Amino acid sequence: MAPCKLFPIVLTFFCALPAAALQNYRATYHLNVRGLGAGTMVHEAFFTATSYHIDTLATPSLAARIIGFGEIRESSRGRLEKSRVVPQYYRRVMHGKDKYHLVYDFLEKRHEIKARIGNTAKILRYDADAPPLDMLSMVVQSLLDIAGNHPAERYTIVSEDDIKTYRIERLPDEKWASETGAAMTVRVYRQSNGNKETRIYFAEHPLRLVKLAQLKNHKSRFALRLLDYQTLE
Repeated sequence: MAPCKLFPIVLTFFCALPAAALQNYRATYHLNVRGLGAGTMVHEAFFTATSYHIDTLATPSLAARIIGFGEIRESSRGRLEKSRVVPQYYRRVMHGKDKYHLVYDFLEKRHEIKARIGNTAKILRYDADAPPLDMLSMVVQSLLDIAGNHPAERYTIVSEDDIKTYRIERLPDEKWASETGAAMTVRVYRQSNGNKETRIYFAEHPLRLVKLAQLKNHKSRFALRLLDYQTLE
């Protein structure tokens, strides 16, 4: 089981409101990786009218540490241009595992990403008509689209040294009980590329991620579920 393929993706899903009313928040999630209780994830999001900054921290359980997971921190920042997210910088660090470190410096005018993957430096080039998002920026963009009632049909994502386009599909809403027992409507979306699929569940008021499940060949790889959500000043 490769730590770099699981926890960094789990770290990337969080909550936001439309660009005109983005709120700072802290969200805590329980993680499950292939049936293993893998620990908790906390992320904090900070917004201005023209920018965003996301910091995340995954703390693995004892069982997850035994199989090679260390504490992981991620950071992403960029610009907000009306309803468009423009990433500028992304960094991932896993404690004690230099080979899983990842840095992206987005060179928008050159249609390139200056990347460092472990100890290897690379230049990743992309189509000017499909600028990629890092995983944290992708969720900002998707939630802005959902809140604005104009969800996209696809997103282009950079992960490690791959740049791929994912198809987005809305599934039927579900009815859940909230933490207080009140009924709430949950929106469900599916992202897919080949044999990989991620299902993402959002509750409203405020719009927030309440569950995520990733599958490969229809088998579960990991899941997360919201434990706590707080707005920040």
